[in-house]
Amino acid sequence: MLRVGVICGLQSEANILATFAGRREAPEIMISGARPSMAVRASDELAASGVSGLVSFGVAGGVDPSLRPGDIIVGTEVLAPDGRRFSTDRQWHEYMASAIGKVAPVREGRIVGSDTVVAAAGKWKLFEDTGAACVDMESQAVAAAASAAGLPFAVLRAVADPASVDIPEWISRSVRADGGIDLAKALGAAVIRPLDWRRLCRLAIGSRKARLNLGGAVGILGPGFGLFAR
Repeated sequence: MLRVGVICGLQSEANILATFAGRREAPEIMISGARPSMAVRASDELAASGVSGLVSFGVAGGVDPSLRPGDIIVGTEVLAPDGRRFSTDRQWHEYMASAIGKVAPVREGRIVGSDTVVAAAGKWKLFEDTGAACVDMESQAVAAAASAAGLPFAVLRAVADPASVDIPEWISRSVRADGGIDLAKALGAAVIRPLDWRRLCRLAIGSRKARLNLGGAVGILGPGFGLFAR
């Protein structure tokens, strides 16, 4: 049976795909917990499981300063931290962009992979160096696994934090291995860093917009993310 494997960093991203639960063609989902090493293992495991293609899916940090919270990005290429470049499947990403674009604004662009949360200054530098649209912590693992297995892959992301917004460096440490948020740890960190509250509020608002728009995109593409319609 044809099926797609999806890597998400967070449980909240995987929850967007819950509408397909129980369906025969539902995507196979694995969560990395915002840990690059887990993203590598999960991507390799999915690639070896017999899926027909891989998708990196979820929220991302805007690198292009013209992008705003909620903007949808369909990846054309992934730049890994070690300098490797991986092109997404051309027919697949073109189909995704076309299908979503008939209903909502969408941008095709380059994705930069990172092993850490990237601050605003780092995003601006990435844009100057690469012209990328956004940055995330899973796409490089998905791209490498797909390339090694000879599988097509795609990237579907939505901007949570634009290029001008700094994300607290401790935020990734508040993500549990299952992709949920350790609220006690997050609140504890925020209490001793009160200046981070404003940034957290902006991130929460941007993440909500991103998840809503990703849900709309998934509704358009269906459980196969358009792979079998390309």
